[in-house]
Amino acid sequence: MAFWFVMITAGYFFLYLVRYSIPTLSGTALALISMSAGTGLVSIVIDGSKRQQSIDRRNQLLGERAKVVTTVGASVATADQANELRRIDEELDQINQGLNASESKGFLIDILSNADGPTIYRLQAVVWTIVLGVIFVVQTYRELSMPEFSATLLGLMGISSGTYLGFKLPDPPASTKASA
Repeated sequence: MAFWFVMITAGYFFLYLVRYSIPTLSGTALALISMSAGTGLVSIVIDGSKRQQSIDRRNQLLGERAKVVTTVGASVATADQANELRRIDEELDQINQGLNASESKGFLIDILSNADGPTIYRLQAVVWTIVLGVIFVVQTYRELSMPEFSATLLGLMGISSGTYLGFKLPDPPASTKASA
């Protein structure tokens, strides 16, 4: 989202400075900003939903743990009860790690990876964004106007964004993968 905002804004100012007139935004510029904004907003909604699922699962496990502890009371836990407590505690640890995992592993790794590591759908989105970004810069410089991409190129960008969101949907949150 930030990439296209910066590219289009820089292109707009470049054209203004070179031509000494207010440039016209192209349909391509509007489409790229719309697609990237839509993708960013839907991504935030998906991430928020996954986070809420993790919080709900954590609360459920805390309730289960409290029941087991209450059942055991002052007596010695049976092997089954001890195993159940251990399983619940391990899952709670994973959920808490997932909820607190905001440490960056570096910009490139962060944008190319999900909880399981680098993914092809993220790579595809990044590569096509860069390719179209280079085309955008070159055409803006050569033609001294905002470029118009073909419907095919814009469709490719839309498919890339849609693929990213589509693969993002079924991913369980990293904190609940062990229980899935």
